Amino acid sequence: MGRTRNMRSLTCNWKTIGLILFICGMLAVPSAATARPLTVFVDPAHGGDDRGVELDRGDFEKELTLDVAKEIENRFRGNRDISIILTRNGDETVPVERRRTMAREKKADLFISLHINAGFGAGAAGYEIYFSDGSWVRKQGESGDIIIEDMIENRIRNDSIRLAQIIEYHIGSVFPRQGRGLRSSPVLILSGMENAGILVEFGFGTNVKDRKKLLDPNIREAIARAVCDGIQAYNKGREKQDAE
Repeated sequence: MGRTRNMRSLTCNWKTIGLILFICGMLAVPSAATARPLTVFVDPAHGGDDRGVELDRGDFEKELTLDVAKEIENRFRGNRDISIILTRNGDETVPVERRRTMAREKKADLFISLHINAGFGAGAAGYEIYFSDGSWVRKQGESGDIIIEDMIENRIRNDSIRLAQIIEYHIGSVFPRQGRGLRSSPVLILSGMENAGILVEFGFGTNVKDRKKLLDPNIREAIARAVCDGIQAYNKGREKQDAE
């Protein structure tokens, strides 16, 4: 009986080791990571009946986030290394779950959700970024499964933090000294993401100065450019890491 139990334990250990080696290979082998372009989902928040924050009469968050998203898409058009996919291309209602499903189906590498902030008083201004911490990964089953889930959770968190830091740096050129920091918080759109994901709140629609900036097409173009620069920097870091 004890011999049988030992054999089962040995088999489980080898199974665990095999699974860990497999997942390490999936995460670390350069050819697997660089065989296709970096697929980035850009999510213009709201849309359709969900108008988001009203910045001025007839000017809503849903329109401005879409404007920035389309500019990002245009800037990468024809790029062989980076592929941009929007969760919506017009003024349409797209449920949160559908947006997440789209990213999973297309095997997104990155997910960037664009929002405009509101509240916290009229003096609140600037930008802040929320990142996915991978905490949705369920920890159940055999010990080997838990180890692998921990590895996946850590990868999602680390990649999300790295992306958030890079985007934060570049958006700082549009909102000098107005960064409100990086935050790990349960954000619905990022929950259950199987890839690095961030939510960017660029400016406050309830702040007079921010509102004026956000209604300026040149500023929205600058925000899009900053996000694009961040995506490119992330991809260069990814390629360098794979080459090592």
